[in-house]
Amino acid sequence: MERRSGETFGDNDKLINRRDYLKVLGTSAVAAGAVGAASGTAAAEYTTVTVGAGEMKSYRVGSGETLENLLIDVTAEDADLHIKAEGDDWVIRNIGIRGQFSNGEESGVGYVFRFDGNGLIENVYMGDGFEWGISSKGAMLSGPEHAGHVTLRNMYIAGWSDNAIYAAGSGRTTGPGTTDGQGGNYTFENCYFRDNNISHLRLAADGTVVRDCVFHNTNNVRPEMNTSAGDSDVVNSRGIYTGYGDPSQVITVDNCDFNIIGENTCNSDNWDYSVCGASVAQSTTHSTYGDCSTVRFENSRINGNTYGDFVEVASSTETGSDAPNIRVPAGVPTTPEEAANGTASSTDSTTDSTTSTTDSTTDSTTDEATGGSVLSITGVDGQVTNYEFTVTGSLQKSEDNNATIDSGDVISGSSATGAVAGGTDSYIFNGDFTAFTLDGDATVTVDGDEVVPADIVVEDTTTTTEPRILSIAGERGAGVAKYELTVAEDITKSDANDATIDNGDDVSGATAEGAVAGGTDSYEIVGEIVDFSLDGEATVTVDGTEINPDNFDSTSSNNVISLSGGSPSNTVTYEFTVTGDITKSEANGGSINPDDEISGSTATGTLGGGTDSYEFSGEITDFSASDTVSVVLNDSAIDASSL
Repeated sequence: MERRSGETFGDNDKLINRRDYLKVLGTSAVAAGAVGAASGTAAAEYTTVTVGAGEMKSYRVGSGETLENLLIDVTAEDADLHIKAEGDDWVIRNIGIRGQFSNGEESGVGYVFRFDGNGLIENVYMGDGFEWGISSKGAMLSGPEHAGHVTLRNMYIAGWSDNAIYAAGSGRTTGPGTTDGQGGNYTFENCYFRDNNISHLRLAADGTVVRDCVFHNTNNVRPEMNTSAGDSDVVNSRGIYTGYGDPSQVITVDNCDFNIIGENTCNSDNWDYSVCGASVAQSTTHSTYGDCSTVRFENSRINGNTYGDFVEVASSTETGSDAPNIRVPAGVPTTPEEAANGTASSTDSTTDSTTSTTDSTTDSTTDEATGGSVLSITGVDGQVTNYEFTVTGSLQKSEDNNATIDSGDVISGSSATGAVAGGTDSYIFNGDFTAFTLDGDATVTVDGDEVVPADIVVEDTTTTTEPRILSIAGERGAGVAKYELTVAEDITKSDANDATIDNGDDVSGATAEGAVAGGTDSYEIVGEIVDFSLDGEATVTVDGTEINPDNFDSTSSNNVISLSGGSPSNTVTYEFTVTGDITKSEANGGSINPDDEISGSTATGTLGGGTDSYEFSGEITDFSASDTVSVVLNDSAIDASSL
């Protein structure tokens, strides 16, 4: 079965790149720019980044840059994250991602990480995965353009519905002896993969090595909701899957452990799978690309089947139910916090806390919650009390306080409905309550303290944004003007302002793209404009007020910030971080000197009476100065405290 989004990366890459940056001075969480403590056994300081509901948080890592020591919380509904690395000698390390993603490739980024070139990814936790029943999402992607070598080690990746790591494109062939992949390869060392669908690793390029890794399923594999073949609720979990290449390209699997069989993959009570499969490895013949790459097992222990003429199992490889050593290898972080501060255990750990089968009554997330508070609702004997509540973060059923929560108690996103009649229902949740109703008598507690539901409800600020009308009016006689725009929350087509929007104008998630040639296209938008590119002549208005799309175009470095202050006897230090690229500038008389440095997307420097200027793209997410400074942003003086 092929992955639903197909094998052409050009259009998808354009969409991802244009969604990479949020608009200047927005409301996203503070970003950590770059260099922190090196990984190791000693705890390192890390920055916690909380992604808001419906927010996209993005990082881009280029040649010679390092992104590290971040704990990124995506527990809010529809919170999304995209990390892209490209170039040479880049490093991503000590990254912990907390919370299950709740938006898939149709409404957000299809893969959290995307990378190519020559680099290192190490000490990463992505074990909370992706919510059941919502589209599809993968953890990491490396496309056909990858021409270098990337090493990935000490990673915990579990619970992804559309490949844990999709990295086969670089070995893709268009026919015997020809390729449109760039041949880049990978080394995977000391990694742990659990309950990933389609494949734990999809690989094809010659010279790729998988060493000292563990792969297994525990009946918690997320289904692929809609495949290219038209199937739904599909589970087809492979340890190593090729799909591309040719037999001359060899993937070596050395000293690894696999336990992927039907019994731990396909007999879940939670989904009526229309298609279900499980295998340790698969390399057969692709209907379009021909014979696939060779997967060669050496010194490994496997329990499960292999499929295809191009899977080679050496005599040193053991098979049998007792052979694999299923554990989290030493050095692999088992929590987001361990990843962020670089304190993974130096000894192997058991998988008891992460391998329990799913309770048949669970209808939302299935892994044990990461943190959070416990809500318990205890009813009165002989009286049925119905309840309904909504939180801003994640939500899961719990057995705390002797709860007897059952299939009649239902979770949908971050809302729950149910009933108690003398017993107790409990939930683990993150965030605040935005709604809570009781129809009857019950005792409600949060972390053991009794509360009144009406007193704990706060205003839901994530859904109060009023819709606005955005219109793009083409200039008659000026030819076709093409556009693409992304908003923070929602966008739909509209006939406002005599719009003649048609089938050629497309909406996908919170992004719209189309073209005008003398006419008008209109959209109803909710949330801020986070990206807007316009190729051609057109007038853009929001609720009748003209705006400049260039102010929201993340593909160009069109923002200039100038900082002035200090004196020769009283120097002022400053530091700020942006979501995009940053370069030094001579704008507004900037006399930036060697003591002013750029590291990744962060600039630091000193002022002694002069001006320092920078050109940047994206959004300023953090700003600090040791004393008063004057700030000019895009020719407008602003208050530094607003940054």
